[in-house]
Amino acid sequence: MYGLPMPKSGCPGANGFQWQTGYIYQDLEDENSATTVSPNSQLKGRVSGDVEQYFCIKDNITATVERNRPRWPAGEYCIYQKGSDCPDGLQSGWVFWDDEDGADGTNKNAHAGVLPEGVFDHNTKIFFCCKTTVDGYKEPVDLPFASPFYLMAFRPHCQEVLNTIHKMEYIRYDTEDDRNIDAKSFPYPYGADFNMPKIYYCYYRGTRLSEHQVVICNN
Repeated sequence: MYGLPMPKSGCPGANGFQWQTGYIYQDLEDENSATTVSPNSQLKGRVSGDVEQYFCIKDNITATVERNRPRWPAGEYCIYQKGSDCPDGLQSGWVFWDDEDGADGTNKNAHAGVLPEGVFDHNTKIFFCCKTTVDGYKEPVDLPFASPFYLMAFRPHCQEVLNTIHKMEYIRYDTEDDRNIDAKSFPYPYGADFNMPKIYYCYYRGTRLSEHQVVICNN
């Protein structure tokens, strides 16, 4: 199983299963916050000093449907991990955000629904599955495009996807100023290792929308 960022338009079209959804609220540094989102972002949620973010998590489906579902193609991109393993050919990594420490050591972090693999308490840790094919981004990959969807960038560019146009977006996280313990384990999305962590999201929409191309990748 795996997860994707949720666009404002909702979870991508799916054939043979239903998406499960969830959200997190990250309470980030309060003093002179530099937490920002790129202009005209299509991510569902809200960024205003803190970050509210929504997820689409793949539900369990039958083995027959699984056998007929294509695998994730070679390239350079990341998705969210759900469960103990990544889909075939993707590698597991994680990012840890040191969220706001209030005067009493607490914050307003919250979450609900089904979430990616991780730890969601007074700090936030999320696991990712990344495809790291060298120079894979130069070759467009074939993915469903019946409705808008997101991948996360593994390099400082978006993976090309056949029959789509895309734009790169970001969320910059101003994490705790005092005794900061941000951490990460490779592989992770591009920007997570910046001094002020930044995750880059690639928003795709089809150039020739097809009602029939709604098959989502396996695992």
